[in-house]
Amino acid sequence: MCGHHHPIVDKQWETYPADLLKQWKKDHEAKYQQGTAEAIKLQASMQQVAFLQNYSDRQIEAEIEKIRQGRYINSYPTRMKATELASRIEQAELAGGSSETRAKGLAWCARLLSQPESLDRARGLLEKSKSLAITSEAVFAEAFILANDNKARALALVAPVNTPAARSVAVRIVTTAKKRREPLPGSKRPVSRWTPSIPKESSFTSSTNSPWRNGRRRSSTPADNRRRHQRHTRPSVRCRNVISRAGGPC
Repeated sequence: MCGHHHPIVDKQWETYPADLLKQWKKDHEAKYQQGTAEAIKLQASMQQVAFLQNYSDRQIEAEIEKIRQGRYINSYPTRMKATELASRIEQAELAGGSSETRAKGLAWCARLLSQPESLDRARGLLEKSKSLAITSEAVFAEAFILANDNKARALALVAPVNTPAARSVAVRIVTTAKKRREPLPGSKRPVSRWTPSIPKESSFTSSTNSPWRNGRRRSSTPADNRRRHQRHTRPSVRCRNVISRAGGPC
């Protein structure tokens, strides 16, 4: 017995007689003796738990891979899928997975929910992931969360990992930060655009066939289209000479 229950049993010898203690010992030893009913029952229970854990781990990994591939599609509901997966890992059918796999799954969900709209949920999932196991996915998720306020701190957090996945995370953090700095449609922030150099107005009047009129490109008229069609369809000079010598129409 443990140090806590040993003195309690000794002081209450009438409640816990020696025969009862011997029976407890016998029953406990029977659980670990091969071939006994207790051992078979315990082994079946352990196999059931192992099967459930293995099944949950495979389901978590499959769901993560599905979200990873689908997040690049514009119409794919990434945040909704990540929220549903996190709930299933926390308190539904996937809660029986191993601690490490559940920690990775929650870290991935936190990473996918690291936008400003769902930042609080992402922080909560990250804390639960860290309490289950220490994984590199948790480091990446924390970096994405930090990138909302401080890109330099996020990159400094990822730098010591030095793996292809970490470098991919760093590139994604930098590109996401650049996209956030771009002005939204309709904003008053000036945007530099390339404008073609337009000839001076005096050059427009030099040719009647010029496509430019008063600083603007003139739209094609039916006459312009006919001339363009005749230019591209009539025979060349050499072809006309050959036809003339052959007595054909020119």
